[in-house]
Amino acid sequence: MDSRNDKYWLLAALVFGVFVLPWIVYQTGVHVFGTYARGGATAFVGDFFRGLVAVRWFSWTLALGPFLLVGLWRGFARMLMSNARAARGDRA
Repeated sequence: MDSRNDKYWLLAALVFGVFVLPWIVYQTGVHVFGTYARGGATAFVGDFFRGLVAVRWFSWTLALGPFLLVGLWRGFARMLMSNARAARGDRA
C-alpha cells in the first residue's frame, strides 16, 4: 500500500462528501419522506452549504463522514499490512 495515494483517496472522499453525498441524501429523503419542505434539490443543497458556513454539526458530519471513513479504512489497512510484514520478518 502506497502512502502517496492516501492523499488522493482522502481528497476524493472529501469531494464526494461535499458535492455528491448531499444529492444522494436529498434523493433518498424524497423517496422515503416525500418532497423537501423548503423546495427542491437546489434548496436542500443550498441549506447544506449554508449549514457548512454556519458550522452546523449535521452538515459537517455529512461532508466529513466519507473522509473520516476512508481515513480509518486506510489507517487500518496500513496497520494490518505492517503487522503482516512484521510477522513475516520483512523490513518496510
